[in-house]
Amino acid sequence: MFGFTASCVGRGWSEDRSRPSQDVREKDSMKLHDEIKKRCEQYPLHSQQNVADPMLCAKLFFPLGSGAWYVAEYNPITFEAFGYVSGMDVDEWGYFSVAELLEVKVAGVFSIEVSLHFSSRPASELGILR
Repeated sequence: MFGFTASCVGRGWSEDRSRPSQDVREKDSMKLHDEIKKRCEQYPLHSQQNVADPMLCAKLFFPLGSGAWYVAEYNPITFEAFGYVSGMDVDEWGYFSVAELLEVKVAGVFSIEVSLHFSSRPASELGILR
């Protein structure tokens, strides 16, 4: 009677009260995009292409997994990023789509997050080499 559904009424949850509404998910995605945009505005895509020790401006992670995406460059128009991806089969530098990462959801709730405790730093400080 006083469970999960009762506490969610009127707070942006879907009609069946089992997951957030589309509007809430879209707002959360835009908040994440805005945070990456703010943190990486000094590093547009291709700006650190020939830099031996690029600055990492944001860290994205999935709270239910081991993957981490360290953003070195970001295009806020195309949602395309360049950076270092770890925790997958192979850790490597490359391009990735933030838009695609934002689509990853578990149970309609858990998704990619920006680490609030990460501050810009050279990749070498994390032991990441090119």
